[in-house]
Amino acid sequence: MAVIYLAQNCINFKKYVGLTSLSLQERKHRHILASRSDDKNRLKAFQLALKKYGPENFKWYEVIECSQEQAETFERFFIKHFESRYENHGYNLTDGGEGNQKMSKECLCRMGKKQSVRVRKRKIEENLKKNIIGYQVTHPNGQPEYVEFIAEFAKEHGLSAFSMNQLSQKKMFSCNGYLCDTIYIDTKTNRPYIVEREPSSTSKKLREFEITHSNGFKMRTRFLTRFFEEHNLDPEIRRTFNGTSNYERTFIVSDYQIKILKPNVKCGIKKKNLK
Repeated sequence: MAVIYLAQNCINFKKYVGLTSLSLQERKHRHILASRSDDKNRLKAFQLALKKYGPENFKWYEVIECSQEQAETFERFFIKHFESRYENHGYNLTDGGEGNQKMSKECLCRMGKKQSVRVRKRKIEENLKKNIIGYQVTHPNGQPEYVEFIAEFAKEHGLSAFSMNQLSQKKMFSCNGYLCDTIYIDTKTNRPYIVEREPSSTSKKLREFEITHSNGFKMRTRFLTRFFEEHNLDPEIRRTFNGTSNYERTFIVSDYQIKILKPNVKCGIKKKNLK
């Protein structure tokens, strides 16, 4: 035998319809246990609601008892009857039944937006722990711009999010003409500041590579081995870039033109207060 059950949120009146071969009390207990997980990314909509509002704010009803053969049909019927689908302001992610587990486009879209909001909030929390309040991006024309999320800026301007992140950490010098500085907040004076490069006479020299794609995209990097790995280029070709005689020479590798620049003096850092 199987049981079709209904759980209703007493605060916003959203519903969830489920199917179980257990008793309603046992199924309820398992839902509550699952909602106590600390990994929110693994919880479903109904379990997240239990975690948010608390089990005490839900009422549980046994709708009908039926055979296993009829269970899936009844589940689909009552999900439609109670309008408990996610896009209808309920908690069911599918139409019910084992053979119909595909989520609708509207459901996936809404879940994607909520996931995006959670990712943004988590990123803000991580940055605040490091005293980071944003990024100062300098356009190729020299115009500075305040940016809150560097990955979103890179996507909007057709840039590599990885390269922009490397720029903000001072691991690269430029990305297609763009510069990027991380803006910190001084906890003592409550003033924003950025960290600038400062040449050091005692530090060693580092080689830098200017890479130009066939579509005109340019970037600079010191990590050529990593670049070859990320773009599935032949690692054997990488060895031809060794030796001081290759400085200022240009090599063609697949769709990329790689120029070996003369070593720059490794830079230290200094703090610059912003106005």
